[in-house]
Amino acid sequence: MHRDRGARELRLPRCPGMIDSRMLSAIIEGRNPGNAPTPNEKIVERIPARRLGHASEVASVVAFLASDEASYVSGSAYTVDGGRTAA
Repeated sequence: MHRDRGARELRLPRCPGMIDSRMLSAIIEGRNPGNAPTPNEKIVERIPARRLGHASEVASVVAFLASDEASYVSGSAYTVDGGRTAA
């Protein structure tokens, strides 16, 4: 996402996928109340990378976009989802 801030720009990834986290665990648990937790295998079978993402992988994209290396990046969506939306 790009927003003109005068001389400053804001570039953010806005499309994180299934990230291994407490938040994802809570969402999965909320969808299966009282049942055994959904095994990760059922979730990751829909992700071409065949695994959940790590917060550090999203952080790497954020760090790039915040760096001078991305100074010419504008108006792009960065999807960090192991290929799920491309499949």
